[in-house]
Amino acid sequence: MKKISLIFTLVLSHGLMLAQNSCEEALEVSQGTHECETLIGEVSNDLECAGLLIGESVNWYYYTAEEDETLLVTSSLSQNGNWDSRLNILTGACSSLTCVAGNDDGGTGYTSDLTFEAEEGITYFIVFDDQWTTNSGEFYIGNEDDVENYVDPDDDGGGGDTPETLITFEATTLPNVITGDCVVDMNGDFLDDIVSVSGATATVSYQQENGTFLSGNIEGPTPENSPSWSIAAGDLDNNGMNDLMYGGGGGVSLMLRSDDGATFTEWATDEYVFCQRGNMVDINNDGILDAYMCHDVAPNVYMLSDGAGGFEYIQGGLGETPNGGNYGSVWTDYNNDGLIDMFIAKCRGGDVPENINQLHRNNGDGTFTEVGEEVGLADNLQTWSSAWADYDNDGDMDVFIGASSTSNGSHKMMRNDDGIFIDITTETGILASMPTGIEHVCHDYNNDGYVDIDISGTTMLLNNGDMTFTHSNTAVNNGPVGDLNNDGYLDIVSPFGGEIYFNQSEGNNYLKINPIGVQSNKNGIGARVTIESNLGTQIRDIKSGDGFGNMSMLTAHFGLGQDEIVESVTINWPSGIVTTLNNVYANNTLNIVEIEGDVVSVQEVLAEEFNVYPNPTSDFLNISSNMNFNSFPIEILDLSGRIVMSILVKDNRIKLADISAGTYLARINANGVYHQVQFVKE
Repeated sequence: MKKISLIFTLVLSHGLMLAQNSCEEALEVSQGTHECETLIGEVSNDLECAGLLIGESVNWYYYTAEEDETLLVTSSLSQNGNWDSRLNILTGACSSLTCVAGNDDGGTGYTSDLTFEAEEGITYFIVFDDQWTTNSGEFYIGNEDDVENYVDPDDDGGGGDTPETLITFEATTLPNVITGDCVVDMNGDFLDDIVSVSGATATVSYQQENGTFLSGNIEGPTPENSPSWSIAAGDLDNNGMNDLMYGGGGGVSLMLRSDDGATFTEWATDEYVFCQRGNMVDINNDGILDAYMCHDVAPNVYMLSDGAGGFEYIQGGLGETPNGGNYGSVWTDYNNDGLIDMFIAKCRGGDVPENINQLHRNNGDGTFTEVGEEVGLADNLQTWSSAWADYDNDGDMDVFIGASSTSNGSHKMMRNDDGIFIDITTETGILASMPTGIEHVCHDYNNDGYVDIDISGTTMLLNNGDMTFTHSNTAVNNGPVGDLNNDGYLDIVSPFGGEIYFNQSEGNNYLKINPIGVQSNKNGIGARVTIESNLGTQIRDIKSGDGFGNMSMLTAHFGLGQDEIVESVTINWPSGIVTTLNNVYANNTLNIVEIEGDVVSVQEVLAEEFNVYPNPTSDFLNISSNMNFNSFPIEILDLSGRIVMSILVKDNRIKLADISAGTYLARINANGVYHQVQFVKE
């Protein structure tokens, strides 16, 4: 029996061949390549195939088998990308059709792929329906050996089997946890919390030292704009409390927390803004965070903060495209000049100049210059987000540009070569057939020292350390990222369903760093963190808002593989100050205050304060610090300066049962450097 492959491909552009609108007018197709237009045909009655009702809009074709044949019908071609097709094969008279076979998502991603036995002389109707999309495209009929660009769903592109699950996440539902789109420390204990917004209330699931969560609400006015498109976090008014920015369909709302963190006040735009990705970043480098928002249908906008709750609204200058298409903004220092730059992923693609991806270089004087074409990033790829990281650990930021559609090409890996970006996609093992999507983020998920890429929550590209990637069939609901059980491995929050995907990896070391700005903004957003260990050099930029809509941790996380010592940690602050620590142990969290110069011990960088919690407290006081205070005595002083208790710290905790209610200072003298913080005993 001769095998013939019958292959259908649909892409997001208008075709040349008009499909007929009904079964009676179905267009005959033969072996070869054809195009079809948008699905606009109809069905005359309720037809089912493969257990599903055929959609209301269809395209009709027919093929008559010239002999007994094994036919493959598929929409899995590389130019199709992740076209969400549904395929039906029918036979019989138009008034009484019978389903032969149907398929949905049987190809690569959401494409369709099926094989059936055709009989000589029998006419088969090929029907694509609008269960998921009405988009137009191409199809091919013929032998599999002759077709170009066929993507076999059983082939991983490297001669192997379907990608294995090489990194595992366990979905867990925990009490007192309401999952959402934001993971950030909301109470200053340097543990990642989860924020969920509903109307006037932001519910925070506060991570505890023992791995549990406590839930609390931050109340405020009902915001004029909900975070329906994006959310970002940071301290906009310099009061020590992280605020939230909501990007809605009609404008921007900045939710500013009170000094005690319990309530919000709102600053909202009067102007219409169709928000997409939003970020917090110090645009004018005055030491105070500002707010930036991509505008879908007009020039982008930003709000310069005065540090006291007031904002100056500015439109243009950072993406002035008159008809928008601005979707995914990422702020990162691409040219290593110490100034934060900004890349915009454009959703519309095509050859219209204003739909081309943009890179805005920071000139250092409050202005920016668009240099996308100059550096090789002026691409018409249709994308909602990009993932910036130093994938080859050579000291500069590369970029993975994730396709949301393949109408203008698929995913790209662009290597940074002294500020010029080179397309090395074909060398990396990244396949055009990978699922498309809108959320593309990058972190070191297995702590091996090389940054991996999460493709819209369906596939992970695990970095092999040589600028090639291995596909892992790791499917989780794409959401914000943070260390949600404080084990040094990064977890993912489901934006719905109440689940946390806990990372099950083990065996590798890590280092986490929280910059604490003094002259720079308090979150250290825009800082470049560099570490040196036996693995080599790794860099991270602190940024608020990546991917498309979520907000992930503000901590710089590094995987260390088997390295147990980090020879140096260097922070280049937005202010220009450089802080360096030497000889840091692995598997620690460093909370580093902005101090200029070389620091030979962790103690010196902690300055005058360390953190204690809960505050207020009743029986116990827990100490949160990047160093081990167990070998030092802690003194409790009343506000007159009298020492009321002196005790050795045990397990980073002290008992307070012997002192009365009141306000006190906890003070530690660590190798001649004093650290103290105020707390309340109830």
